[in-house]
Amino acid sequence: MRIQKQIDRLITDQASEWLETLQTAGPEQHQAFCEWLYQSRRHMEEFLEVVAVERALADLDLERRINVDALLAQIAPNVTELRADASARSAPRPR
Repeated sequence: MRIQKQIDRLITDQASEWLETLQTAGPEQHQAFCEWLYQSRRHMEEFLEVVAVERALADLDLERRINVDALLAQIAPNVTELRADASARSAPRPR
């Protein structure tokens, strides 16, 4: 099951990257994108889902009325920084 989640994540990442790439893509990149889509029905499904999310988010707070810094300050006490170094992995978890 864990491997399937990794595969799903990879496909989602690829779909997201294609969405960004296609904004400035030339003919060769369009051809590579089409080949990627034809590799799997799952590729097409995930790309369409990423496009739908992108469109939904594009309409969110167009006038920039949400103060992101204020929201982050409110949740900051509940957020724990994730670290990639070895010392963070061996540190005990807060209870």
